[in-house]
Amino acid sequence: MGKSTGLLLLCLYLTLQLIVAHPLQSDATAQMAVDDTKVNTTNSNEVNFIKALEPVIVTTLNGVEKYFDTLQTETARFVDGVLKALKALPEDNDYIRELTPRLTSLLARLKDTTLEGRSALIRDIGDSYAEFDNITERKDDDIKVDVLSKVLDKFQLLEMHFHVHNAVDNAVRGFSRAFEQFWASLSEAQQTEHRRLGDLYERFKASKTNEEKLKGLEEFLQMALEFA
Repeated sequence: MGKSTGLLLLCLYLTLQLIVAHPLQSDATAQMAVDDTKVNTTNSNEVNFIKALEPVIVTTLNGVEKYFDTLQTETARFVDGVLKALKALPEDNDYIRELTPRLTSLLARLKDTTLEGRSALIRDIGDSYAEFDNITERKDDDIKVDVLSKVLDKFQLLEMHFHVHNAVDNAVRGFSRAFEQFWASLSEAQQTEHRRLGDLYERFKASKTNEEKLKGLEEFLQMALEFA
């Protein structure tokens, strides 16, 4: 179980790193509305292009936010279980005493539905998964971390991974559907002018792993936000 636990934790950690750079928005539609000044100073074809692109950006941001909501919920359940297991240990050590308040604080933030500034929380979740993954993969006999390693080995993370994977799939389906509608609405001249977006989508369709798919969404946002 230790090996599979480590791989699942590492997968979650890597996917988190791909969305840290993008602030998750509570009102994506309002945030991504086309700026009136830009519209007034842009030719009509470009205005139509930007307006057609808006729903794709909004859909992508919403999908990423729902992915994080799922990850936040599942991580809270996981951290809560780890804390209960640590508190039930017959004895602790310096590492466990240092880790417990950190996880307690993280759990409180994970359960806070009004929390703003999610980028910091994403980083902290990612750091925790990275730390746990390192512990499950360690081969030395450090008794301080060996206690936590044995605790982590007891957890079945496949259900958690299933929910997170589904959230990624939903984000991917939403983006693909919105992008294909957007691309079909463009004229041949517009498709030629914005071939970079078309090429990006072709690479995205060829992606296999969750990490590759989320990276593709990140690349799309970076490129699309140049226009919006």
